[in-house]
Amino acid sequence: EDAVGALLDSRADPNVSPPYCGLTVLMRASACGQTGVVARLLAADGCEVNQQTKSGATALMLAGRANRTSALKLLVEAGADLSLRMTSGIDAGKNALDLAVQEGRIESELLLRVAPDVDKMAAADAEAQANRAAKEKRLAMEMFDIWMQSV
Repeated sequence: EDAVGALLDSRADPNVSPPYCGLTVLMRASACGQTGVVARLLAADGCEVNQQTKSGATALMLAGRANRTSALKLLVEAGADLSLRMTSGIDAGKNALDLAVQEGRIESELLLRVAPDVDKMAAADAEAQANRAAKEKRLAMEMFDIWMQSV
């Protein structure tokens, strides 16, 4: 983690990868569950959360396949695209959820299944809180009116 931090501090490209495979440091750290490194890379200027290897793999796919749920959550929160698919090999056409299911990674599967609804759930929660607050305010006003009529 310190080495990655030092490289990023010296303005190293967070997306650099060997030309023969295309695996980035973010992809490797995600697959290994190194959440400190993943968080540091995602915070770096220019880090591409959706960069793909030559076969189409992304950090999200690798983290999900390896059941690295802490890294997976960071990637989802950073806006990783759940719709990207492998482009070649035996897994061609599969996305991160497909790969997690294929490997029997239940925790990753659950996280990836709810991820598209996180924003919807947050919006619905905010709306529900606003509705509760408005209802409580009306109730308080009604109680105040009743109290005022009794004095």
